[in-house]
Amino acid sequence: MTPMSFGARVDAWLLRNGVWMLPGVLVLLAVAMAVTARLSISEVDPVRMAVLPHNAAPIRIGSPVPPAQSAAPAEPTERLSGTASREGQVEVCGFGWLPVAPDGSPDADLAALPAVSAARRQLVEALTARGDDFVLSAAAGFAFDREPVTRHAELLQLARKASTSRDPRLYALAWRACRSASQAGGDCALLGIEQWLRLDEGNAVPWLHALDIAVRRGDEPAQAEALRGIAAARRSDERPFALPAAIADLAGTDATGVLAAWTLGVDAIGAASAQPAPFAAAVASCRGAALAEAGRPQACEAIADLLIDRSDSHAAFVAGSEIARQLGRDAARLDIASREVSLGMAEALAPAYDCARLSRDLARWQGGAAMGQVVMLRQRGGKGR
Repeated sequence: MTPMSFGARVDAWLLRNGVWMLPGVLVLLAVAMAVTARLSISEVDPVRMAVLPHNAAPIRIGSPVPPAQSAAPAEPTERLSGTASREGQVEVCGFGWLPVAPDGSPDADLAALPAVSAARRQLVEALTARGDDFVLSAAAGFAFDREPVTRHAELLQLARKASTSRDPRLYALAWRACRSASQAGGDCALLGIEQWLRLDEGNAVPWLHALDIAVRRGDEPAQAEALRGIAAARRSDERPFALPAAIADLAGTDATGVLAAWTLGVDAIGAASAQPAPFAAAVASCRGAALAEAGRPQACEAIADLLIDRSDSHAAFVAGSEIARQLGRDAARLDIASREVSLGMAEALAPAYDCARLSRDLARWQGGAAMGQVVMLRQRGGKGR
C-alpha cells in the first residue's frame, strides 16, 4: 500500500473524527449579522482597523432604529467635515449630530437607517456583479438575514465551489467556514489540507491549521512535519482585508456611500475575526520542554521571523513576537517593533465617525490588502515616534 502523505493523513483524521465543527463559533459564510459595537475588537482579534467603541449600540440591518434616533434626519446631509464635538452629541458622516452613548460612540443603529440600508444593498449588488467567486461568497453572509437552513445550504454550496476552485482565498474561506460550523458535514468533506497546501504554495497558514489538528490528535510526527512546513514557508497570508478592500473600492465619494461601505466593511472584518486564529499551537510548540526536541529551536526561530516580518495580520505579529520572547530574543528590538505596531493600532482605533475619518478607514483597508496590516501599522506607528 502506498504510504499516505501528511496532508492526506490529516484529512483522513478529520473525516474519521468528524472534526468539521467548532461549536459556538460563527460560520464566516453564514454570518447574517453585522458586528455589534458592544464587541470590542481587542477582545477578539485586533485585525480590525475601524472599530466601534466598546458598549456602543449595534450596527445591524433589519433592526429598528432606537427611539433616541427619532430626531435624526431621514435622509443624510451631504456635508463632509472633520471631527468636531458637541455636548451629548457625536458627528456621524452624512447624518450630522446624533445622540452620543456614554462611551462616546453614536447611540444609533447606523446600518438600519433607511438611506444607509439601501446603499448597503447596492454595494452588495455591485460586489456580486464583479464576478469574483471569493468576493461573492465572502459577501453573501453579510447583507441580509436568512433562515438557518438557508445558511447551511449556502455553506455546503461554498464548499462545493471551493473544492473545484484554483483560488486559494476561496479555499481558505470555505475551509474556515466548515471548521467553524456547528453543523457542517456533507460537501465540507470535499475540502482537505493537502489540496489547500497545493493551491497556496509557500503560505504558512494551511500549515498552521495542520499543526493545530496534529496537536489536538496527539500526532507528534505530524506536528514535527507541520512545524517544518511553517518554518520553510515564504509568507503567512491570512488576507484579512481582501473583502473590506473590495467594499472600499466601491464606496464612492458621497457621504451615504462612505458610511454604508464603512458599516459593511466592519461587518466583514468582525465576521473574519470571529474565526479561530491558527497560531496557538505554534506558540505552544515553541516554549518550555518542547524546545529540547532536536531541530525545534531552529524551526521556532524561523517561525518567529516569518510571523513578525512576513505576515499580513496583527494576530500573526503578536504570535511571532511571543515566540521570539520565548526563545530569548533581544527584548529591546522586539519592543521597538511592538511599539510601532501598537502606536499604529492606537491611531487606527481612536473612535470617530465623521466622513474624513471613515474615508481614512476605507483607505486603511485598501492599504492592508495591498501591503498587509503589519507593514501598514508599523509605517503609521513609526511616524508617531
